[in-house]
Amino acid sequence: MAASGGAGLLTGTHDFEITQTGHGTLFRQSEAFAGVLLWFYDVEAVRAEFIKMNQALKSRAEAA
Repeated sequence: MAASGGAGLLTGTHDFEITQTGHGTLFRQSEAFAGVLLWFYDVEAVRAEFIKMNQALKSRAEAA
């Protein structure tokens, strides 16, 4: 998944990886950002939202 802030001012590539393990499933997500507006982007806020999404996904998967 990729997003752009227009003219390369801020770009991001979001990746999801799902891997079957011997004990269950491993889910990873990552995002790579680039661009001059990155200095103004709140990366820690994005990280906090990733953590919330991971926790919600884990809860739904374990409840199924």
